[in-house]
Amino acid sequence: MKLICEDVVEVKKEILQESADKPKQYFVEGVTIQTNVQNRNKRVYPDEFMSREISRYTDERLKTNRAFGEYGHPDNAKINEERISHRFTKISKSGNDYSSRAIIMSEGLGKIVRGIIDIEGVLGMSSRAVGTLEEREGINYVRNDLHLITPGDIVIEPSAQAAFVRGIKEHADFDFNEEGLLVEMVLDEVDNRYKATMSTEQKTQVLIETFTKLVRELTGRK
Repeated sequence: MKLICEDVVEVKKEILQESADKPKQYFVEGVTIQTNVQNRNKRVYPDEFMSREISRYTDERLKTNRAFGEYGHPDNAKINEERISHRFTKISKSGNDYSSRAIIMSEGLGKIVRGIIDIEGVLGMSSRAVGTLEEREGINYVRNDLHLITPGDIVIEPSAQAAFVRGIKEHADFDFNEEGLLVEMVLDEVDNRYKATMSTEQKTQVLIETFTKLVRELTGRK
């Protein structure tokens, strides 16, 4: 068996502060595993094998809060405790893509990841597994002995062969009650529309319209 590492995709970055009394939490999210398609390393992961491994990993690691990844790719097939930077909280599937969400540690190498996010740096997520390969017409197919180590280590230079996810940084400085969710939604709308406009008059109009909308929603007025 050999160590199989894949640099898959740039990840979305998010900063979340639930309230003024709680520290900020940093997350990364994105497609980390693709199946039934040749990647840039000329490998193909059959979905039947990866689906089995994701189920095993979810039961053994994700559900027990032991689903870790590292900052940078090690050259071994284990999770090195001193290099842990994040813990996965969610793995979901859409078609042949597996997306992962992970919370970043505030200590150790997680500090480096947080610092990169703070300066709007680009991060990638790279899966790591062990298994054997079968070559067919110049393409290496991962075989049934595939064993997933982690859905993703955080890397700086991903060699994505699928769609990239735009890096974002979100701030939420309020409690997530009903009104807080509404405020966040309106602020997102302001941010998106404001950036898309050019003139001062247009920007002013965006602010007036979204503020009016917020007041109406909060007061129940039409």
